[in-house]
Amino acid sequence: MMPSFIKNSKLVYLYDESNKELIYISKSQTDLGKITNSSISNISTYKANNRLYLNQFLFSNTPLNGYTNNLKSSSDLLHYINVIKLARKKHRMEQVDNTRIVTASKLSKCVELTNSKTSEVLVFKSINETARYLNELNSDYKCSAATISDYSSRGTLYKGLFKIKRINNV
Repeated sequence: MMPSFIKNSKLVYLYDESNKELIYISKSQTDLGKITNSSISNISTYKANNRLYLNQFLFSNTPLNGYTNNLKSSSDLLHYINVIKLARKKHRMEQVDNTRIVTASKLSKCVELTNSKTSEVLVFKSINETARYLNELNSDYKCSAATISDYSSRGTLYKGLFKIKRINNV
């Protein structure tokens, strides 16, 4: 007599959608979950919603037409999935790094303010601090952080007097 968990297990087919191949047949969702490092509920959700796991793999309870057989061993499948995961992680980290670089360049930049007539140079810890200083210096300036950023990008003199330049933190 077979244990009930084996008797009640259903085959799960794993397809590589990008290559249109059947790559693995598992005895159960549990076994496939161990290989793919996914929970049973995740596999069920992917199957129920017909979604691609890692944007590449399709889980199914039934054999599907239109796919060639290229069955892999469990160790080969694990390696293949880990290669796909690593490539996806690398791509996502490149996107995050680019976002961080852009954000960091906008935040907490020191600002060098040079009076073109007196050649006096002041360094401020932030764009906002520079704007506050100019507003206190002359209430007619009505200077904002956006103004400081704009003039530092263009390289033109603010009010014909101040050269504004972003510098690395000091």
